[in-house]
Amino acid sequence: MNYSGMFLTFVIMKTARILATITALIAAAALTFSSCDGFNFNFNNKGNETPEENGSGNGNGGSGNGSSSGTTETPDPDHFWDPVVIDTDGLTKINFSEYDGVIANPERGFYRHCAFNSSSDSYSVKTLQGYRTGSDQCTVVLFIFWMKSYITKDISESYLKCMSTAFENARKAGVKAVVRFGYLSSFSEKKWASYKPVDPTPEVLMRHIEQIKPILQANSDVIVCLQAGFIGAWGEWYYTDNYVYQPESDSDYQPRRNVLNALLDALPESRQVAVRTPTFKLELLHLSAKDTLTCATAYQNTAKARVCGHNDCFVAAEDDWGTFDGDAERRFWEDDTKYTFMGGETCAVSDYSVCNNAVKQMELQHWTYLNKDYEGDVLSSWTSGGCMNDVKKRLGYRLVLRNAWISPDIKAGSNVRTVYSISNVGFAAPINPRGLELVLVDSKGNTTVIPVTNENPRLWLAGKTRLFEVDFKAPAKGSYTLYLNLPDPEETLHDNPLYSIRLANKNVWEESTGYNKITTFEVK
Repeated sequence: MNYSGMFLTFVIMKTARILATITALIAAAALTFSSCDGFNFNFNNKGNETPEENGSGNGNGGSGNGSSSGTTETPDPDHFWDPVVIDTDGLTKINFSEYDGVIANPERGFYRHCAFNSSSDSYSVKTLQGYRTGSDQCTVVLFIFWMKSYITKDISESYLKCMSTAFENARKAGVKAVVRFGYLSSFSEKKWASYKPVDPTPEVLMRHIEQIKPILQANSDVIVCLQAGFIGAWGEWYYTDNYVYQPESDSDYQPRRNVLNALLDALPESRQVAVRTPTFKLELLHLSAKDTLTCATAYQNTAKARVCGHNDCFVAAEDDWGTFDGDAERRFWEDDTKYTFMGGETCAVSDYSVCNNAVKQMELQHWTYLNKDYEGDVLSSWTSGGCMNDVKKRLGYRLVLRNAWISPDIKAGSNVRTVYSISNVGFAAPINPRGLELVLVDSKGNTTVIPVTNENPRLWLAGKTRLFEVDFKAPAKGSYTLYLNLPDPEETLHDNPLYSIRLANKNVWEESTGYNKITTFEVK
């Protein structure tokens, strides 16, 4: 028998079946517009023509007359198997120019430190606005509430009112807060030789969380995330009297686990709680270093999806002064932070804090927020080293609209196809919930909002380019301007342009509305 011929026939048939399966999977992805990792587009900007390359468009949302596939026109070997989910042949292509400046976008960037030591402390709306409009354009603040006076008793009504007022002022100023609660804050108190205890008993601490919970719930719209805090000096979960210093067994961790569970309960499910090291997430949630989040498990109401991290000794040493217990924990945070917040501060100049490594680690660990006020020598070295501007621009998300496409010759009542290619050149995805809308404005200023429900900006991962389509029914005859809007989904903030995302493009941002202009078109 001709076994070689039979084997060749088998290989051909098997290959055909595999290709058929792949084709079916790609077709399914095209129909569902899946946003999971395997269907994110990552062209590294190859094949996405700029106005300078093809001579069309004006960087102003202006339309060209050519058509394009919307994907790479010449197959890129690095992405040969990326599915082509949208055909833009016959659509009018629109090109955009990238903006190179720092953008005061919500829930990202350098933050300003705001400490509250007593009920008389406050940060005015004007002060908080100044952080936002200053040269660093800080839209994030750290609200840290020190409660030394309440280690053995309930928090006073006046101090609870101070907390509420702080959030009210943040909302008026257009900023959001990373929040921490702690008890002792000075270096001398860290040694606790003259002051004991450094943190309250579990009973008192749980009562404090119970008191604070209504404030967190009422003001979650202006909360970026909550750092676990409460335990130990500085609320950093290390030097402690009541929560097992340097825990080892599961029973040692249980008191901290109880605190974490109470904090998760104190916040709406849309908000995350940050622990100080990856060890804490792994031990408290009984995870292994391989149990990282995926597209399928992220952004659910589970502790695994809602516990994030903060690092208050970033690039200080190989282990960031005890932050990491080996490379496996680094890899864990690198994977987990695709879908969870990472932020904190630097604490010391080191061989690891030089520009090249600092930026690399921010990319790997998906940093969203960083302390502008500490540590000064590290931050100065980034300025002298030439990477500070890059850090300012790329902390968190930075969304660049590469191209858009729209149906030509639009007639009233017809189906209008629009397609968008958006690259995230920042360090991280937009982690908290984010709205996505098309907005049509006619010549008289009348507005029509078209919610986009088949896309989730939280899955526009760092380093990826996402291609998606939004169709709508053409309105009545007339002239229209088309905008893309990425508003805060909270009802209290949805219509406030200070909380909408500005795309990193020239001549698209409309400051008064928070809309990003795509193009103008006529309906016949």
